[in-house]
Amino acid sequence: MPHNADLVTIVELATKLGMERSAARKFILKAGFEFLRTRTPASRHQLTLALTREDAAEVYRIRAERGFDNDRPVKAPAGQFYMIQISPDMNPKRVKLGYANNVEDRLATYRTLSPTAKVVASWPCKRGWEAAALDFIGSAGTHVTGEVYDAPNLRAMVRAGREFFAKAPKIGGCQ
Repeated sequence: MPHNADLVTIVELATKLGMERSAARKFILKAGFEFLRTRTPASRHQLTLALTREDAAEVYRIRAERGFDNDRPVKAPAGQFYMIQISPDMNPKRVKLGYANNVEDRLATYRTLSPTAKVVASWPCKRGWEAAALDFIGSAGTHVTGEVYDAPNLRAMVRAGREFFAKAPKIGGCQ
């Protein structure tokens, strides 16, 4: 087993890659690397994931080959603000509002509990806008819990979403 000085922890890798730790972990695993487990002072001597310096250099090379600059954090892409009917067959007025990088993936997670869940609307959105969009669009309904609302008039809630995002700056040529 390599000495700790010859290892690069997942926290160091994520920072250098400009990614969140979980995203960096997924990227590294998809690239075919296997993590080692080590204890470091930075991890308060708890087990943490790490790569050898050689593997880390290869990860940086792969990332650069794909067009990412490893020396600067990568700007997070915009996602979407969505309105999903959680269970349209049982309660068509109940919706979940929120932000996701990929609405179809988010819908798939809801469908594990409610196979009939469906997207009512979605708009390009920056993560930082989520709270404001939630407040504005949610005001067209009745708050139930978390990001769940009852929409007495679903069309009015969709109109509120259109109004909010019509006033928002364009994102990368989208809107």
